[in-house]
Amino acid sequence: MKTATQQGVDKGSVFQSVGFLYFLAVSALSRLYTQDSEFLVAQASLAAGGLIGKRVMDLGAGHGSTTLAIAKRNPSTIVSVDKSVDYIPFLEMLFQSDKDIEGYLEANYGARKVLDDLYDATIAYLEGMRKQFQATRFSRLGGTLQLIEKSAFDLTAKECDEPVDVIIGSHFFHWVVNALKDQYLAEGKSPLEARDCAISESLERIGKLLKPGGILAFSTSKDFVDVDDNPEMDQYLEQYTVTAEPMYVRMHEIKKRLVLKKNPALESKVTIPAPNHLLKNSEIPALFRRSGFNLVHVDLWENLTDYDPIEVAYTALQLHLGGLKDEEISAEDRVEIAKKVRKEMRETMMQGQWENPYMGFGFTYIFQKA
Repeated sequence: MKTATQQGVDKGSVFQSVGFLYFLAVSALSRLYTQDSEFLVAQASLAAGGLIGKRVMDLGAGHGSTTLAIAKRNPSTIVSVDKSVDYIPFLEMLFQSDKDIEGYLEANYGARKVLDDLYDATIAYLEGMRKQFQATRFSRLGGTLQLIEKSAFDLTAKECDEPVDVIIGSHFFHWVVNALKDQYLAEGKSPLEARDCAISESLERIGKLLKPGGILAFSTSKDFVDVDDNPEMDQYLEQYTVTAEPMYVRMHEIKKRLVLKKNPALESKVTIPAPNHLLKNSEIPALFRRSGFNLVHVDLWENLTDYDPIEVAYTALQLHLGGLKDEEISAEDRVEIAKKVRKEMRETMMQGQWENPYMGFGFTYIFQKA
């Protein structure tokens, strides 16, 4: 079983600098994260009896798609938390100021040069996000948006003034569990013991931020889930996930070849993305119940975009390059490699290949704290 760290991916480094810009771009082009956020927030709102007037936390806030989706549900307070150094200042600029978005991204990141032909679409997307946020009732009536640059593991209820009513984490939970799992593996625990301990510790830390009876909602992609309670569904989903798409695999094979050409010593750190299967659906109710969380429901969502799949996968390449240190592969080289991958794919892909919508599957899990 490959963990995120074993795949060369570390969340703290992936979402900085070049990776930060490209994740703005992938969201702008495909709207994939927007879809995820809106679906998850709707599910959390339903379980909580609505978010009106409530205190809601966005864990792993990223570029703000979930924060925006929460704002549209009329809470009294949103606490947006992210440990990556780029995102909280970015969200402050985007949602709490009228600063020029282009000027900010250019001054801090040289965004036009890095994003190149993706730049205009990215700026338009971000300008649209700001307009939507400013138009919400939450924003117009003075709702509180608290931005915290810190790991959720180190956060206390006092730092966010008091425990919240709802915690929402879009594509968040598997990051923290994988990080803790690696620590337990290093201590000599078996993979199963390490996973169970990591889940328990994650829930203990996150649970301190949530009121009794509060709702915990998180989503994760199919790559991190084994649908062992429904083998027929699991087989179908595995067949149609993006990591099973031959052109996606080929793209990452090209990426690996180009990276190793730059630095042959990275053979063990540059891999082809593969399912992780961190969670087994049949085990989730009991695992979470031990930590005081009762499963309310599980939902499956299909994330589809008709945008050019090569462009979507190209922008996401930085996720898989971002865990490499600058002394191993510079930021400039990562941009160059990604562009060469896209160019080679365009030149060698036969007509009719990868024309279906870019497809992803994921699961939403809703829990209530005892």
